[in-house]
Amino acid sequence: MKPVENASIISEKEMKRLLRLAFLSPEKEKLEGLRKDVSKILRFVEHIQEVDTSKVTAIPTVLENQHLQLRDDVAESAFSVEEMRKKKPPILNNAAKTHSAFFVVPKVKEDDVTN
Repeated sequence: MKPVENASIISEKEMKRLLRLAFLSPEKEKLEGLRKDVSKILRFVEHIQEVDTSKVTAIPTVLENQHLQLRDDVAESAFSVEEMRKKKPPILNNAAKTHSAFFVVPKVKEDDVTN
């Protein structure tokens, strides 16, 4: 039996938890609309999962006939820690909170993730 198209498949409690984990706090008037949108997305994912791909040959790239120039995988830093302490990198201007040359993020406790 297919679910009713307009019915939400995510509960209000699950939606609030998802929003809390994403650090989002939309207006109460928008919650039901968001819940319906997430339900539509989940229904679409369920629909895609029903497609039989067992006979589809996997390809490593859609650019089969082109040679891709790959660079060596070497870790580099645009700034040393000392340079970052002297001059704050522009990316930190977007941070809600920083300390020295680092982002400060809220602690996530196990209870926050499981509830």
